[in-house]
Amino acid sequence: METVLRFLAAGLYLGVIAPTQSPGNARPVTITIQASAVSKALKQLGALIGTPLSPSRRLSDEIISMRFQDVPVADAMKRVADVLDATWQKEGSGYRLVRTPEQDKAEERIEFEARVERFRKGIQATSKRVSSMSSWSTDQADQLSVKVEALLNGQSHASTPNYRLANQLTRQLPIARAVQEIVAHLDPNNLAALPPYIDTVWSSRPTPIQTEMPSSTGPIFEEYQREQADWVNALRRRRLPTNTSELQALLGSDFSVAQGIADQKVDVILLKAHSSSPNSFMTVTMSAFNASGKRLGQAECTFGGDYDAGFASAMRTSQPSPPGEKKIELEGDGKILMESQMPANRASGRSLPTDLIAKIAHPDRSDPLSLMMSPPLVQAAEAKQLNLIACLADQNFYSAAGTRASLSVSDFLLRSAYPATSIETRDGWITVRPNRPVEAREARADRRVLGQYLRRLLEKRRLSIEDRAAYSLLLPAPDSNSMPAYLARFLRIPATNFDDDINVLRFYGLLTAQQRSRLMADRLPIGSLRPDQAEYVRRMVYGSDGSLEYRASQTVGSEEQELHTTGILSEATESLPTGLPVDGSVSAKADDSFVAFRTDEPSGTSGDSTNELAATDLAWRVFVQDHPLLFPRASSLSPRIELAKLKFARRLQMTFTFQFTPRLFLIKTLEDSSAEDFLKSAQSTMPEDFKKQLDREYESLTRAYAGAKPGQGVEPVHPPP
Repeated sequence: METVLRFLAAGLYLGVIAPTQSPGNARPVTITIQASAVSKALKQLGALIGTPLSPSRRLSDEIISMRFQDVPVADAMKRVADVLDATWQKEGSGYRLVRTPEQDKAEERIEFEARVERFRKGIQATSKRVSSMSSWSTDQADQLSVKVEALLNGQSHASTPNYRLANQLTRQLPIARAVQEIVAHLDPNNLAALPPYIDTVWSSRPTPIQTEMPSSTGPIFEEYQREQADWVNALRRRRLPTNTSELQALLGSDFSVAQGIADQKVDVILLKAHSSSPNSFMTVTMSAFNASGKRLGQAECTFGGDYDAGFASAMRTSQPSPPGEKKIELEGDGKILMESQMPANRASGRSLPTDLIAKIAHPDRSDPLSLMMSPPLVQAAEAKQLNLIACLADQNFYSAAGTRASLSVSDFLLRSAYPATSIETRDGWITVRPNRPVEAREARADRRVLGQYLRRLLEKRRLSIEDRAAYSLLLPAPDSNSMPAYLARFLRIPATNFDDDINVLRFYGLLTAQQRSRLMADRLPIGSLRPDQAEYVRRMVYGSDGSLEYRASQTVGSEEQELHTTGILSEATESLPTGLPVDGSVSAKADDSFVAFRTDEPSGTSGDSTNELAATDLAWRVFVQDHPLLFPRASSLSPRIELAKLKFARRLQMTFTFQFTPRLFLIKTLEDSSAEDFLKSAQSTMPEDFKKQLDREYESLTRAYAGAKPGQGVEPVHPPP
């Protein structure tokens, strides 16, 4: 609420300019406009009042909805300008709506300050937890070791690790206490200014692309090492294991990572801050290593999420609606869309009406928000006999999409207040606006491009790699705007069209025809990449989803391999300490082979018939379900795969190898199953080559796990191509 009030105050301070006298027709305005581009809405409004109204080019594609009932023209125009944080300027016989540079800067400042405030509250909450923790002592270490011993004794009689209790104990270990204390000392302004998509790493022994550890953290690290020594002694007194490998199977990976190799001296400490976008939560990870680079322990603290506790609490404890308050229900097209997603309707394969498909496929004519979010907002305004002005973000589509049951007006307005949206009822008006308008504009899907994309999907059902790469550069990333995926789902488009790594797609989409040719025929030097192309490689390597692989010169399990998988060299800023090597390279190869897909699950479930499995993946899935004691979490792979119920079809897979050193690389894949006859050409008989590869992979897994004990199953890491 504080952020919203500051935003409103800033808007008033900027002083939106509206005509002092009603232009054209002085009669009050009565008009309802469902979600529409500002350019179209102003044309309608201008025609009604008899005065030409137009937006600047930057404002023309923003989405607005309104319900005016006998509103004075000057007030109507001011409300439009207010909700868009814009200004009217006289132009010829009419008015032009613009957003000034000062208003742009004010919006950016407000969003930055809101980010600072979120982190401040998160740090404050962490600080409160730290202050509530008992001071560390030898007695406390002993008490904690008793709990670990009891858990170990209990686990010796159980087939599944008690992860819940193990996680509770994890939060009490010295390194978990230390990372929370560090977060409690961080500056929210500094965190808010960190670049998104690329992790920021501080180190007690920084490489050229790391940052030196803040001096204020020194005492915390010293205290951590003293507490760790107490903890080791407590474990020894009870003759408990002090090594990760001895705890892995019984207590789970989270506990054993935090426990680490408890009885060795810390030589290097890394702190890593990472977030997936400028306005998502922040995770700070602390890792400790010995002099040889082995990880001694690791813990993380996440805070500053957008979905604040106050809003979540209001959702859970909202008061009963006023007696007799009208219910809001999706009607017309919105109702049809929601009903089409019900399991029974999805299983039936029933298509949408032709006219509705046409609307979805032409979002530049009928905006998607006019199908889902705008109509119930207008209903709410009518029920409360209020005027409505709304600047809608694409994120608002999801809040209405999740509302299937009828709701009271009050509950609808509460539940539609997506974390980034303000819905305010005051002075006879319902006003809806994004709390972060800059982000909302950046994440908005261009309706013309979106229409081209959807019509292409309707035509081909599954897009080629080249098509998806091109659209990945023209449409927002799925994690910032899922509207394209929602609309495709309504059109019964397979979900696998949206499963690619956006960084790989955009990297490939930026390559020239000549670069693609060289990529497939030989190798493309990293040093030859343009800055925009190299940026997506940097995100793959140094971002929060980065995961470098290492080809050991010795057998798997060697110290060399361990340093790159769980040791200090698993951190990219350590293994590639000066950035992307210019003498590195990128290569790709295409593989057109058979894949299996399931026919025994309802369409639309996680096991949809278009969820392909290569022979390697299928062997792993079957092996896991054949050995449930090795893999206690195998229930997540249910229902059981029946080989007799599989079908087989060819799939093109493009595998990219980013080679940074002779042994350090990154593997990324893109899949193209876009052939129109993909399903038509499917066969029920397993191809001989596929069967041979399946048998080889299964036998290989059998040998690899020959000596494994219950609970020790982990997903294998396959060697690079």
